[in-house]
Amino acid sequence: MKSIWKSKRFLIGFIYLTVFIIASFVYSWYFKEDTLKPMRLLYNKEGELIASSPFSPKQMPPLGSDAFGESIFYQILDGAKFTILFAIVISILRIVCSTFFGIILSLYAKKLKNFIQAFTEVFYYVPTVFIASILIFPALMNVTSNADRLEPNIQLVFYQAAVLIFVAVPTLTLYISAEVDEFMKQEYIISSQIMGANRFHIIRKHLRVLLSERLFLLFMQHIIQTLLLIIHLALLGLLIGGVQEKPVSEGTSKPISLSNDWAGLIGLNYYQINVSSWIVLSTLAAFFLTILIIKMMTNGIQDALAKREQQIAEISINTDKQTSVQHRHSFTFANKKEHPYRSSANM
Repeated sequence: MKSIWKSKRFLIGFIYLTVFIIASFVYSWYFKEDTLKPMRLLYNKEGELIASSPFSPKQMPPLGSDAFGESIFYQILDGAKFTILFAIVISILRIVCSTFFGIILSLYAKKLKNFIQAFTEVFYYVPTVFIASILIFPALMNVTSNADRLEPNIQLVFYQAAVLIFVAVPTLTLYISAEVDEFMKQEYIISSQIMGANRFHIIRKHLRVLLSERLFLLFMQHIIQTLLLIIHLALLGLLIGGVQEKPVSEGTSKPISLSNDWAGLIGLNYYQINVSSWIVLSTLAAFFLTILIIKMMTNGIQDALAKREQQIAEISINTDKQTSVQHRHSFTFANKKEHPYRSSANM
């Protein structure tokens, strides 16, 4: 793991995510109440009406506003913690659950492996977004309110998280189980078993070391998969924390995200791309920049691990090539003629 932290690409991405998440929490806790309230109409110094919401980035720097006059910049900043942390937590729980079930399946329940594999075939052929949407749709909540923004529904968030974990665990479990099966064929693990090591000892001493780096790489990859999955769900109207129907004018209302998550901001406003493009493009840029940063971190991890394995291979080769240098008097040939003064007759 130390080699990963030496990767510049990983460190740059880690700093980017950390700063973004901290800034989001700082804004929500200390500055959100002090920001300007949403406004529908914009007046100049003379009191003349010059524009109505949504405002362009020129009228409301730096990224403009939505139909309710709320700043897109503050929405992105506020929703960063929900979007990034939600994906990170989902990815962690996927890896933890799949690793547990994968090890159990390989070491303790091998007879069930064929049954589990047949059961999970549906996850290979049916798109994950369809399974997730079918499970989440019955719990969808639309709340109608005149309030600026209600709090996200925590129970719904937990349920959505459980669904997003469930749709990935079966296939990931089989993958980790296959990795464990390959590791168990290593000679030193077989030697440990012959010497009497139990399964728990092998897990603690061998599998934990062998799996840790691969699981960390899987963790980074599943953050990207989770982000892509939630944006697909958002395009179907399934948002993290629920949706609030807020009146725009008399007799009409518009849905807004309760959590300000980036996927929700994109999914609810994508139809405005031809009218008020800044509403969608600003959030879309933040979303895909984050995905590119995480992809960069993943590539950095892969390169760091490949470099370390290459160094280990080179050290192993150099060790094999080394020959022990013997002193010329350290051995004698059995058929060599002895010197007269060392002859046994003179002893």
